[in-house]
Amino acid sequence: MYFTDQTIAFLDGKWIKAKDAVTGMYAQTLHYGNGVFEGIR
Repeated sequence: MYFTDQTIAFLDGKWIKAKDAVTGMYAQTLHYGNGVFEGIR
């Protein structure tokens, strides 16, 4: 994925550069899409 040096992401309660953001391959949201339902509420 392409990010500029100015792109930031919120991960685990911290704002970090998007290119440094990583998540596990077996994360609940990645496999089951739980984040979609949290966003709908």
